[in-house]
Parts: sequence; C-alpha cells; structure tokens
Amino acid sequence: MDNKTKMMKWLKEPIFSEKIDPFIKFVLVFSGAMAGALVYPQTDMPFWQFLLWMIPLVIVLVFIIKVLGTVWRNNRKQHDMK
Repeated sequence: MDNKTKMMKWLKEPIFSEKIDPFIKFVLVFSGAMAGALVYPQTDMPFWQFLLWMIPLVIVLVFIIKVLGTVWRNNRKQHDMK
C-alpha cells in the first residue's frame, strides 16, 4: 500500500471506531483525573465526600457519552448503507 491509499483509508474510517475507542477512553480518564486533581484542592470538603459527589456525576457523564457514541455510530452505519 502506498501512502495515498493509506491516507484515503484512514480518512474514510469513522472517528469513533473499535480501534480508536480505547484511546478516547484513555483521554477521557486522564482528563477526568486532571479535573478531579484541580477541583478537589479548591473545595473545603473531605475526600470521601468529594468522591461521593463525583461518582454519580461521572456515571451520568459516561452514560451520556456512551449513548451519544451509540447513536452516532448507528446514524453513521445507516448513512453508509445508503
């Protein structure tokens, strides 16, 4: 395969694919850890209380991201089938 063929294959591949998902999850986990590390020192609550506050928020955000990704994939598949 020459470079042009590789580039065309790469450009046609969807952004959220089975190959790319682990990298996106890593970026989201890293971003969440950094956000938690930056937000926690500014709060005056104990760490356990901060965790109890963050866990439901993270669960809801992950659920929303998964639903959006699933809807996007299904729309993309329907669009590709046409």
